[in-house]
Amino acid sequence: VSQSRYRHFLEQLLHVHLCEKNNWKSMEAPGYGKGFAMAQEEWVKILNIFDSFVQADKNVLLVGHDQIKSFVSPDQDAYNRYMIKLNQKSANLIVAKMDFVFFAQFETILKEDRVKDDRFRAVGTGKRVLRTSETPAWVAKNRFSLQPTIPMDEKIFTQLT
Repeated sequence: VSQSRYRHFLEQLLHVHLCEKNNWKSMEAPGYGKGFAMAQEEWVKILNIFDSFVQADKNVLLVGHDQIKSFVSPDQDAYNRYMIKLNQKSANLIVAKMDFVFFAQFETILKEDRVKDDRFRAVGTGKRVLRTSETPAWVAKNRFSLQPTIPMDEKIFTQLT
């Protein structure tokens, strides 16, 4: 397995498992999209296991990385947005299943640039925040009417249970 194994570890393990099980050299080996369709079936099994944890009053927290990708909207020009760094079909499946999908980032505010008239510059506050609602810039959601931005604090996770 290549170094990319550590970029999105669970997905990579799943792909390695499928390749070994089916004697494939890569996920593309079975033909256009078939390997990734089989991966989605495996994701459903994994999500079902997570459901059994939740039914046993355990919380499941998946942490992933993002990637900036072009998003083509049917009614607007394309724009860049932060997306979950997984195969897109798998990412869509996981997002649909979760009660919460947060986008974590350092808070940034715009300040007037006094050197240049009528301009603003982005300044980091040093605070970590969770974005809880989807915007054109990132994927996020919550099924419990949380504020769009909340402080990133371990207390928030105990409040959500």
